[in-house]
Amino acid sequence: MYRYTRRHALTHGLGALLAGPSLASLITRQALAQSSEVRRLILFYFPEGAAQQAFWPGTGPGPLNIDTTARVGGGNTPLSRNESISRYRSSAMGTYCLQPLKPYEAEITIVSGFQNVLGSANNPHVQAIQGALTGGRPREGSFDQVMGPRLQGGAPRAAIFSSLYGEHVKPGISSSFASPFRTVGGNTARTSWNPVTTYNLVFPNGLNSSGVPTGEPDHRLSSRLAVMGAVRARLNAVRCAGGQDAQLRMESYLSSIERIEAETRALIDQGNTRPAVQLPLSVPSSWSNINGADRYWHNPDNFGPLLRIQLDTTVAALALDQTRVSFMQFSATGDSKGIDGSHYRRVGIQGLEAGGVNDHNMGHNPDGSRRRNQARVFRWYYAQLAYLIEQLKSVPDGQGGTLFDSTLIVGCSEWSMYNHRTVDMPNLIAGNPGGAFRMGRYLDARRNGNQRHQADFFLTLARGLGANLPRFGDSTGVYGDLLA
Repeated sequence: MYRYTRRHALTHGLGALLAGPSLASLITRQALAQSSEVRRLILFYFPEGAAQQAFWPGTGPGPLNIDTTARVGGGNTPLSRNESISRYRSSAMGTYCLQPLKPYEAEITIVSGFQNVLGSANNPHVQAIQGALTGGRPREGSFDQVMGPRLQGGAPRAAIFSSLYGEHVKPGISSSFASPFRTVGGNTARTSWNPVTTYNLVFPNGLNSSGVPTGEPDHRLSSRLAVMGAVRARLNAVRCAGGQDAQLRMESYLSSIERIEAETRALIDQGNTRPAVQLPLSVPSSWSNINGADRYWHNPDNFGPLLRIQLDTTVAALALDQTRVSFMQFSATGDSKGIDGSHYRRVGIQGLEAGGVNDHNMGHNPDGSRRRNQARVFRWYYAQLAYLIEQLKSVPDGQGGTLFDSTLIVGCSEWSMYNHRTVDMPNLIAGNPGGAFRMGRYLDARRNGNQRHQADFFLTLARGLGANLPRFGDSTGVYGDLLA
């Protein structure tokens, strides 16, 4: 049977659709495909690790219990030491950062006792980035790259990547300072890969001003809206053609498309004197104008809307089977040039105290207000993770399941905590595709009191996702307690 890809629905006119196999047949095939053992992976990566006392539970390993009464402030300030997890127990602050995830407590596991083993570069930030997702072997590819081809199936892309505010770096520093090593043979990830760039990658062909499909990609956001609107109309016209299961899937696709459409329109409509988004979109190959506040990806007002587009693009890409692996980077460490930290104030994080709240400052300054602000910022990030889980749960998938049921979300970072620390990485997983993992737990992976290599964590995830890797990076073995 001719395999009519989802990309046809996005790139060709109605005539092409009607001339080929019916979209009803396509819908039915897709619904049947989702009933198989499809497994997906999302890496949710943000900077500077965790505010340790406000992240880990106040008691030792066992069932995960997120304490909704935990607080920072009022005499409670997360400490920062390069010591064992046992020094970070706090009955007053434990799991404060995780509070937005309370409704999903039984579907989340956190694991201490893993260490990011640094690379050989001279700069400590580059050292951490070299090892963060590669298990210590950056030239062999990051975890999303290694797993992408193994989970890809019939999806057109092995993996997608997006970086939001990844330009928190020194001018002139290579991209190895900004983004995790994630390209086999070297790090070619560019900080210009903001969420709109990824959106254009997933849905590459637009319409020209006369509404005629173009042969070359049209990267204007207005074109994105036009083509998504056309897809919505076509899907709506045939959503009943494939039976009840297919109709549910079509409605979930439409929901994803409509969210992206609305959020992109909101970006275009912002501001009367200086639009928040410049049209046409021209993504530079480098950040030579790193201080250019007129660029929409620099505008702190756009941090929240771009983040939402980033999350919804991932949900839509997975739902439409454009890929089964997504890596999303939120902000970056290093010297903050051109970004004053006001983006965290613009998104309405509650309780932020006076002073800078950019990632680099919070990651180094020992002042108590910075430590508390960082805990509040982390809590906000976990609220975004909760939103992602909600959206995945809203998409029907398989036989009576949802997209969340086939997806493993991995919370990760290059650091574990304040001031270049690398022990007790704040590893978090959510979701349980195939029932491979022990969920609803707080686990400690130390062996005889010693930290395990972070590579062992990723090797364990690979095995649980069905990839029988002999090793990952410098791994020494699987952490069996994480597996069901």
